[in-house]
Amino acid sequence: MKLYYLGPPGTFAQEAAFSFTERLGLANCEFVAEPTIAKVVERVHASYEQQEYALGCVPLENSIQGSVTMAWDTLGRLGRESTTGERPWQGGGSESGIGTSPTIVASLTLSIDQYLLGLPGTQLADVVEVLSHPQGLAQCTDWLHANLPQARQTAVASTADAARLVAQAGDLTRVAIGPRAAGRLYKLQDSVYPVQNSALNQTRFGLVALHAEVGVTLSLPTEAKWTLAMVLVGVDNAPGGLYRTLQPFHDQRFNLTRIESRPVGSKLGQYLFFIDVEWPYEFQQPDEIAAWSDVQGRLRQSGVQIVRLGLFPEIRSK
Repeated sequence: MKLYYLGPPGTFAQEAAFSFTERLGLANCEFVAEPTIAKVVERVHASYEQQEYALGCVPLENSIQGSVTMAWDTLGRLGRESTTGERPWQGGGSESGIGTSPTIVASLTLSIDQYLLGLPGTQLADVVEVLSHPQGLAQCTDWLHANLPQARQTAVASTADAARLVAQAGDLTRVAIGPRAAGRLYKLQDSVYPVQNSALNQTRFGLVALHAEVGVTLSLPTEAKWTLAMVLVGVDNAPGGLYRTLQPFHDQRFNLTRIESRPVGSKLGQYLFFIDVEWPYEFQQPDEIAAWSDVQGRLRQSGVQIVRLGLFPEIRSK
């Protein structure tokens, strides 16, 4: 079974992918690096047509910079293009229980330490360019402003890719920001201390699959907190439109732990709403089912479509 992740080797996503396999009892995975987050999700999506089972590991949210929009936008786009059922305690996106669009089946939060990576002999005073993933650069703005205000900041596909480019260039005026693992992989020196803005820098990664029970059985922890992630389509663009959409969740005592708006992409002023809902494990009790059915029915009456992006446990990192 293939497990795709945001590459190249040496990224935090690769570390998260390894952690998923350890924590969920996944054996004999073939780790495959992809150049972008969207490509990882699309590879999992394509496995349906190829009649094989695949997983993907992508960053979802950072404690400093917030959501990784590329991951959510891609999951939302593919979800809206596919037939999506509304019974979140059943696997997959369609009424048959086998989804044709990728969904999140587990999440894992890792502590993130970003280091300055350069060729041996690099001096800060000589640096003219800093390369990293956009999230990596954004997580280190304070340090960069104080120590490298003159340096140009260049966004690349991943932190590990930044390290690779610096190593290949052989230029003492270029440095990367990324994990120590990438520095070791490409024989770069790293700073003594991490350079991110906050010592409590964390990223939540998602394990993406078409269905949690097709081709492999995940050893999901029953004691974990569970989350239902979804996107709401068709929220009325009018005074009180969002309020009326969220009212059923309040009335049935569903706790929303995240809500964000993203443009539909076809017209200004129209938005999708991505939300996370705290979810009771094994949502099967009659009163719980009735509560969610009420939310679904009221949203349907108001013309709002629910596209499920995942029902998953929040796994603790070791």
